[in-house]
Amino acid sequence: MQSKGLGDDIRKITAATGLDQIAKKIAQLLDEDCGCDDRADWLNEKTKNWPIYKKRNNNEKTNQ
Repeated sequence: MQSKGLGDDIRKITAATGLDQIAKKIAQLLDEDCGCDDRADWLNEKTKNWPIYKKRNNNEKTNQ
Protein backbone atom coordinates (compact mmCIF):
# COMPACT_ATOMS: atom_id res chain seq x y z
CA MET A 1 0.00 0.00 0.00
CA GLN A 2 1.37 3.38 -0.98
CA SER A 3 1.38 6.10 1.64
CA LYS A 4 -1.25 8.79 1.26
CA GLY A 5 0.55 11.00 3.77
CA LEU A 6 3.03 11.15 6.61
CA GLY A 7 0.64 9.25 8.89
CA ASP A 8 0.86 6.15 6.70
CA ASP A 9 4.67 6.34 6.64
CA ILE A 10 4.85 6.61 10.42
CA ARG A 11 2.38 3.73 10.73
CA LYS A 12 4.66 1.56 8.55
CA ILE A 13 7.73 2.44 10.62
CA THR A 14 6.04 1.75 13.95
CA ALA A 15 4.69 -1.56 12.64
CA ALA A 16 8.12 -2.61 11.39
CA THR A 17 9.78 -1.76 14.71
CA GLY A 18 7.01 -3.15 16.91
CA LEU A 19 6.28 0.20 18.52
CA ASP A 20 2.65 -0.02 17.46
CA GLN A 21 2.19 -3.16 19.56
CA ILE A 22 3.80 -1.46 22.56
CA ALA A 23 1.48 1.54 22.19
CA LYS A 24 -1.55 -0.73 21.93
CA LYS A 25 -0.48 -2.73 24.99
CA ILE A 26 0.02 0.41 27.08
CA ALA A 27 -3.35 1.76 25.95
CA GLN A 28 -4.95 -1.57 26.87
CA LEU A 29 -3.39 -1.46 30.33
CA LEU A 30 -4.69 2.09 30.81
CA ASP A 31 -8.09 1.07 29.41
CA GLU A 32 -7.86 3.76 26.72
CA ASP A 33 -7.63 3.98 22.95
CA CYS A 34 -4.09 4.69 21.77
CA GLY A 35 -5.43 7.04 19.10
CA CYS A 36 -3.00 5.69 16.51
CA ASP A 37 -5.54 5.55 13.69
CA ASP A 38 -6.90 9.02 14.41
CA ARG A 39 -3.38 10.45 14.52
CA ALA A 40 -2.43 8.75 11.25
CA ASP A 41 -5.59 10.04 9.54
CA TRP A 42 -4.96 13.56 10.86
CA LEU A 43 -1.34 13.51 9.65
CA ASN A 44 -2.40 12.16 6.26
CA GLU A 45 -4.90 14.99 5.89
CA LYS A 46 -2.32 17.63 6.86
CA THR A 47 0.43 16.28 4.58
CA LYS A 48 -1.53 15.06 1.54
CA ASN A 49 -0.44 18.13 -0.44
CA TRP A 50 3.26 17.72 0.26
CA PRO A 51 4.96 17.21 -3.12
CA ILE A 52 5.91 13.55 -2.56
CA TYR A 53 2.40 12.55 -1.46
CA LYS A 54 0.61 14.82 -3.91
CA LYS A 55 2.44 13.15 -6.80
CA ARG A 56 1.66 9.64 -5.46
CA ASN A 57 -1.99 10.44 -4.82
CA ASN A 58 -2.44 11.98 -8.28
CA ASN A 59 -0.77 8.97 -9.93
CA GLU A 60 -3.02 6.61 -7.98
CA LYS A 61 -6.15 8.44 -9.15
CA THR A 62 -5.11 8.35 -12.83
CA ASN A 63 -4.28 4.61 -12.66
CA GLN A 64 -7.76 3.67 -11.47
